[in-house]
Amino acid sequence: MAAAEPLRKTNSAWVRDADLESGKGHGSKKDYKMTTLVLAFQCLGVIYGDVGTSPLYVFASVFVEGPPSPRDIVGVTSLIIWSITALVLVKYCIIVLRADDHGQGGTFALYSQLRRQGTRAAREAIEGRCEKGTSSDWRQRLIEGRIVQNILRVLVVLGVGAIMGDGVLTPAISVVSACEGLTVATSKISRQDIVGIACAILVVLFMLQRFGTSKVGFLFAPIALVWFVFNFCIGLYNLAKYEPSVLKAISPHYAFTYLARSGRIGWEGLSGVLLCFTGTEALFADLGHFNRHAVQLGFLAVVYPSLMITYLGQASYITRFPEEVSTTFFSALPGWTFWPMFVVATATAIVASQALISATFQIVKQAIAQGFFPRFAIKHTNAKHEGQIYVSVVNWSLMALTLIIVATFQTSAKIGRAYGIAVISDMLLTTHFLTLLMVVVWRKHLIFPVAFYVFFGAIEATFVSSALRKVPTGGWFSLMMAGIYAYIMLLWYYGSSRKSRFFTATRKNLADLLRIRTPKAETIAKKPDQALARGRGQLQLANTSIVVKRTPGIGIYYDDSIYGAPHTLSELVKRLPIVQECVVFLTIRAVPIPVVMPTERFLIEEQGLPGFFHVVARFGYNETVVQDAAFVQGMLKTIMSLLCRTLRLTMVESKVLKEGIEGLPEAVRAEVEGA
Repeated sequence: MAAAEPLRKTNSAWVRDADLESGKGHGSKKDYKMTTLVLAFQCLGVIYGDVGTSPLYVFASVFVEGPPSPRDIVGVTSLIIWSITALVLVKYCIIVLRADDHGQGGTFALYSQLRRQGTRAAREAIEGRCEKGTSSDWRQRLIEGRIVQNILRVLVVLGVGAIMGDGVLTPAISVVSACEGLTVATSKISRQDIVGIACAILVVLFMLQRFGTSKVGFLFAPIALVWFVFNFCIGLYNLAKYEPSVLKAISPHYAFTYLARSGRIGWEGLSGVLLCFTGTEALFADLGHFNRHAVQLGFLAVVYPSLMITYLGQASYITRFPEEVSTTFFSALPGWTFWPMFVVATATAIVASQALISATFQIVKQAIAQGFFPRFAIKHTNAKHEGQIYVSVVNWSLMALTLIIVATFQTSAKIGRAYGIAVISDMLLTTHFLTLLMVVVWRKHLIFPVAFYVFFGAIEATFVSSALRKVPTGGWFSLMMAGIYAYIMLLWYYGSSRKSRFFTATRKNLADLLRIRTPKAETIAKKPDQALARGRGQLQLANTSIVVKRTPGIGIYYDDSIYGAPHTLSELVKRLPIVQECVVFLTIRAVPIPVVMPTERFLIEEQGLPGFFHVVARFGYNETVVQDAAFVQGMLKTIMSLLCRTLRLTMVESKVLKEGIEGLPEAVRAEVEGA
């Protein structure tokens, strides 16, 4: 690397920590399979609680006008089955989960890939791997467009704001609806009692979060598993006992004929049908807590068959007893199973809150990485899985907002009016982002992204149009929360990007800031000894030729960037032209492995001037950044090793220097020769 171009660090270890990535072991296939099975079990209690508890209220939410006819029951059941199959199974489990960003999911993961693709040419030009210019590829030109990037930025914060808004509404509606089941057992309990019990449960739920996703998952997963198994068995019982003919709802023909026959009533009922897949966005948003195969296995092996049989069993029951549609779930239970299922249903409804809480932690982490949020303290709760995190500030903020919502709305019916719009809106935004990702990042033939967009976009747009009817009666709250979150994120991004642009524009190459003072040729000719004594090792400001004095000691200047000189150094030497004999530009970097070995902690490069070094100190996600005496000693040892290696290479080429080294003390000579 030339001294004149210290800005151009192209080493992959410096830019992407490639040396650490290549050293990571992946374990055996047997270990991976066992880990996947464990994670699949855990995700039942973290991801699928929300979508799994939808049988509690879907039929009651669709048939709000009174007892339905058998034809309408079959039509709505067909809509439910194929909505879950198309949107949850096909779209999310099979397609969307493949669009992860290094194991991370959610809307920000899609945006991150599109943003990187949009700045790819500029990054490669900075790293010296290509010439800066306009790409001839229309796909690349599309994503590089400033207007497109700005639109994506606004859309992503709206989508993320919608999910974070659901992170407040989901715990509230899940716990309140569970507590309202007490009114079925006794009429003595008052509304104030229900609100108090719900608030107490929510406080306990949020207090459990600090133990981490793994422990919470193991605590909640058995409850969720019992729930799915019980529902499956009871669904089979009801299907065999009452009206097995509802099995014809498996055909999508009945869904289309229902919508065509019922007209406006059927369209309005879609706002109730969409409740059968609320929580679907958590499959992708919570991906960082688990892995793709675990999420897919949990859904295909347990959740999907249980939901299909449960809805068919409920349809079979209300076909025989349509007047009980408002209490479908509890009414369809065989008499002896009421109390056991009531306890399980209450516990599972509480578990349903976990999906969006965990998703919110992931979203905030990704927002911080993209510059949309302040750098909150993030605690990694699992040494094996980087994505399992806990954000204290976010946790207690969610708890406070959730308690306010419960105390204000008090009933699940009122909370439900605000629920659902954000979910389907985020799903529609995911369709837009993934379509663009297929075009510009995956570079699929246009027929595939177009087919994906038309099919899923049409379905989700229809649900959105129906859900918007809720806006005047409570849906405004969900949109308001999404808007507030989006405003906060855009405001922070605006400020941080302005700061970043300022520092980038004013950042100087070290060679443009300082240079070695070189004696004039005539001075060297007349008084060589004096000229060398004055000139050797002296620094001066590059633009003013003011001499910069060197003082004993080590100066450490922190810098987030690996390019150029830190602004603190630039401002210091302008005002006070003095620097230490050893100057270190220090960058602290988090890397995606649990623990960094001491021998891999530091990366170091000389900066082209005597005594100037840039050091990158790397810490794993399971480590605490500690800069104590041991840290400083390790950094200085790394610098000494570099100097010894440089001296050894020079010694090989210089006979005079080699003779001088032989005159050094034995310990020093051994250090140099052994470097």
